[in-house]
Amino acid sequence: MRDPDPAAPVPSILWNPKCFLLKAAVLLFLCASARAQNLMNEIVVSLPPDTIRIEFVSLGKLRQLPDYGNLRERFIGPRLSDLQHSLGQLGLEEAGIDQIVLAWQPVGKVSDTVDTADAGADGRIVSNRWPAFFDGLAAGHFDAKVIAEHAKDRRVSTMSFHERSAYCLQAGTSTCVVFLNESLAVFGARKSLSEILDARDGAGANLVSSPRLLALLQDVPAEASIWGVAIGPAAAQWFRAWLPGQGDLQLDWPRMLASVEAFQYSVVAGEKLLVDIHLECKTGEAAATLAQVFQGVRLIQQLIWQAENPNRMNPVQTWEVRAESERVSVRMTTTHQALQDATSFPPRPDKP
Repeated sequence: MRDPDPAAPVPSILWNPKCFLLKAAVLLFLCASARAQNLMNEIVVSLPPDTIRIEFVSLGKLRQLPDYGNLRERFIGPRLSDLQHSLGQLGLEEAGIDQIVLAWQPVGKVSDTVDTADAGADGRIVSNRWPAFFDGLAAGHFDAKVIAEHAKDRRVSTMSFHERSAYCLQAGTSTCVVFLNESLAVFGARKSLSEILDARDGAGANLVSSPRLLALLQDVPAEASIWGVAIGPAAAQWFRAWLPGQGDLQLDWPRMLASVEAFQYSVVAGEKLLVDIHLECKTGEAAATLAQVFQGVRLIQQLIWQAENPNRMNPVQTWEVRAESERVSVRMTTTHQALQDATSFPPRPDKP
């Protein structure tokens, strides 16, 4: 994959004198990030400022691991799989995509929304409104000629966005893809895609106007193959989808994490898997209480696991929980085999 062109012009929005110090720091951040993750600087200049959740997956790194299939099932949600399937309409195979960034917008951001039902702790069904589709970026190897031929054969509709051709796919709702060059593409619902292109052209706001998310992005480990940051209620969704081996342990994650204002996680996949989770709470007292809750969850989950899986290593037994000021941190170090053993308790499908 080509590295970002260091001579490329910086959008004028970065040089607003009213926010000079913040934007100077952002520029330093982008330079450092470009060396580690090729899409990191693209995230900041591309995504709208009201983005509330971002997920990153380095498919290229994960494919080098022998248990890629297991990691993909455990950490990569069905929405990413749906997106990859949709991109197949343009002849794009998974092997040709190295990195993907997914971003979510708040309710009312796009016109296409769907109702999702979720069962609360008391068994009642609670209706939630979420955007029907996300937007984001993909880095890889894209052949414009091949893409155009596949689009024609599959009768994929095209539209014009900012004097660029966009291929509009059907993936639950209409999602359009614009290939900016042979290694970078942006995608999203039509309205959010226009906002991404405005941001990249300097005609619209981007994440420079969202210092909270910028701070979370700065703390992402450069070596992470998978990571996510969010503000608001996304932490509860992530835990509900990911925590292995819940069995009969019914957890009311929205209530447990009600005090969380910001969330970050990262997965470093090497000889072992290192999962780091950070949750920013409203107060120090709330953080201390949440740390105790996690310790309790760990103990209860261990008892359930031992009863049902006496000869298997429990990935959650390595949890290290600590609270410092308003932050709660959870670290889990486990082996690839232990994670594979946990597949008898597959993760619940993530919410959009």
